[in-house]
Amino acid sequence: MDQRTNRTFICSVLFIDIVECSTKPVEEQIWLKERFNALLSETIKDIAVNDRILLDTGDGAALGFLGDPEDALFVAMELRDSAMNDQRDPSLSLSIRMGINLGPVKLVKDINQQLNLIGDGINVAQRIMSFADPGKLLVSRSYYEVISCLSQEYAKLFSDEGLHADKHVRQHRIYAVGHYEFKKATIGVPVSRKTAPEPKEAPLTDQPQQGENRSIDTQASRYRKTITLLLATLPQRPFHKKWISAAIPLAILVVLFAAFALRGGKGTTENPSSPKVVTAVPRPKPSVTRVAPPDTKKTEPLRSTDPSISQPLSSKRVARIGFTLSAVERKGLDITLTVSLKNTAADARSVALYDNHYSWPKSHLTDKGGRSYEVQEVYFRKGGKRISMYDTGKTGIPINGGATVTAHLVFRKFPDSSREAVLNLHPFIYYGWRWTEHDVNFPDISLE
Repeated sequence: MDQRTNRTFICSVLFIDIVECSTKPVEEQIWLKERFNALLSETIKDIAVNDRILLDTGDGAALGFLGDPEDALFVAMELRDSAMNDQRDPSLSLSIRMGINLGPVKLVKDINQQLNLIGDGINVAQRIMSFADPGKLLVSRSYYEVISCLSQEYAKLFSDEGLHADKHVRQHRIYAVGHYEFKKATIGVPVSRKTAPEPKEAPLTDQPQQGENRSIDTQASRYRKTITLLLATLPQRPFHKKWISAAIPLAILVVLFAAFALRGGKGTTENPSSPKVVTAVPRPKPSVTRVAPPDTKKTEPLRSTDPSISQPLSSKRVARIGFTLSAVERKGLDITLTVSLKNTAADARSVALYDNHYSWPKSHLTDKGGRSYEVQEVYFRKGGKRISMYDTGKTGIPINGGATVTAHLVFRKFPDSSREAVLNLHPFIYYGWRWTEHDVNFPDISLE
């Protein structure tokens, strides 16, 4: 292990946090940490010591996996299930949240001469974890793209959670990993490596053997056996785990070449008794989250008969904030849209709607010709007081649980000939120690 220090690796990093551990009494903190350590030790016992780096973070842990990237997924899912099913002390519950990232890290020695991880790989893993609610497991886009390509069954485990911005306003696309019931429904067997039966030795064929278990573990085990057999035929030389992504395509090519050579000289007639060679699972189509286009059905435009009266023209809700378009006012080429923001959650949240004082994404008003106009000015009405977006700084307008704030969006130099438009509201919402970015569409707004 020492010979690998001060080198850069591309590895999977699992970051784990014991939820609200530091807010509990010391006695409970000690119990939670001891229980967490016991569950984690049991979960990673099958991972070779040379293939992992374990770091104690105080109220959690960080794990760097230098071997197969899917090891991080197996460990995280098993640990999550173990924590949920832990009933050792009903009066205390061990609640954890986790994040996984695939990225570059450096192996260095800390002040105690113990191995440590530094770099973007572990930093992003911590930020991905910070987006997770208690009991939730999230992964980064880089990790999702690698794992989902290994198997279509792996891809079924993930659901797109959209873009999230961290405290440094860096955006991350995150994916949630389903719970046990979801896995069982889509795959047919649990993924836990402790409960799944060990696959028997069998020829590498794509035909099911008698009583064969078609679980994820069986498929992954066969892929690993194929690669292991191929690598065993190569000259013995140092092989680093970070080259695994390059070795897999090479191994697949060798398998295909061998299959072609074996069939050579036998014509096109296939021998049904000859085993077929397993090839790679096809790459699934990338998941792309798009904003749905405006409904093309003929609908009556949303109208405001009296701009001085607040009327609910259309309502949408995201992240427990209700957005209600209540008024449209037009003065020459200037259009002012009034949107009420109601916090339906119990906790306080902040909302930011940026205008031309900021370089961050803003709300748009689009005419029927497809021309889009950015909002020029945003101000709020709270408790009878006018507050500009610029005055709120980077913190947005705070809204207590159950309270309502009115936002006014001013669009200037909008064409006088346009009678209908589509509003793309682009709010940033702060809650749970993180910013989330959203798109809220209000189609068919009448400007008459």
